[in-house]
Amino acid sequence: MYQPGGPDEMRSDMESTHQASADSLWMHTELFLKKALEGSSKNKKAFLAACEKYMTILMHTSTFKLGNLHADDTKKSLERVLKALEHIGTAKAEKYLKELRPYERRILEELCSFQAEVIRETEFDFSFKELARILREGVFLPKIGARIDFSKKKFEQKHIFQF
Repeated sequence: MYQPGGPDEMRSDMESTHQASADSLWMHTELFLKKALEGSSKNKKAFLAACEKYMTILMHTSTFKLGNLHADDTKKSLERVLKALEHIGTAKAEKYLKELRPYERRILEELCSFQAEVIRETEFDFSFKELARILREGVFLPKIGARIDFSKKKFEQKHIFQF
């Protein structure tokens, strides 16, 4: 799936017409991970394998500095949400939660609800850290002009931002 990413600042001005970068994490979860869960027969191995098939590629982002926006806003937003997600329930959680913007906190809450849904509907343990890893591997933020090789994993490609 291709999705726009950002703008991330001035959300009160933009939220009625533009999604924030962090919304891509939620959309990936809603459209792909829930589908993977439904088709997994409550089997963790099948669920994780199904999750690997899906990719969300952010476009129209990290290209220009426009007004308040910076070229790295999308990457930083995704990093903040995923760091907070993987530290839920740990001693470091509060540190990462404080760094979140209000719209990022809303996305984090949605992701936590999905993690709870997986545990509620299946018989396997599914940690916040595992969900963060799945999202890191499934959401791509290409550098300007990058070509994506769909036969390779995200971390094998040098023209993809890692977050």
